Amino acid sequence: MNDYTDRMIVALSGAKESFVAALASDGACRSGWLYESPFDAMFFARFPDADKDGVRALSLICALYLSHLHCCFPLSRFRSVVTFLRENVSLYSFNCNHYDSLYARLSDDDCVNLLLLKDIGEPRSVELHKNDIFDAFDFLTNGL
Repeated sequence: MNDYTDRMIVALSGAKESFVAALASDGACRSGWLYESPFDAMFFARFPDADKDGVRALSLICALYLSHLHCCFPLSRFRSVVTFLRENVSLYSFNCNHYDSLYARLSDDDCVNLLLLKDIGEPRSVELHKNDIFDAFDFLTNGL
């Protein structure tokens, strides 16, 4: 069985030139810095019995949406990731009634520092407000 989110994370963690090759590879190399979405624990807590790929895909899409808005992650790459994950992974759903409980698992404050991506292999620490995170949740619930 393929682990599509791991493959995507390896592709995002590598060099821009190897992005497509890492997506196409079944045995992608896992050396060096590897991006981990700051939303993994939050979504795993919300969907404890769900399959790993589906939960990590939600987490990754959320992080890349914020990366695009706040770090200028390229829109074309963001769309490529979303399309790849939508075609290969079953995404779990939630609604606005869950936003506060999800956010509470991420932070106790109205602001949170997250590691996002400026581009493939280029992480950036960014301070975001609760409303920014809720915008990403809106994208997941309405934009996909």
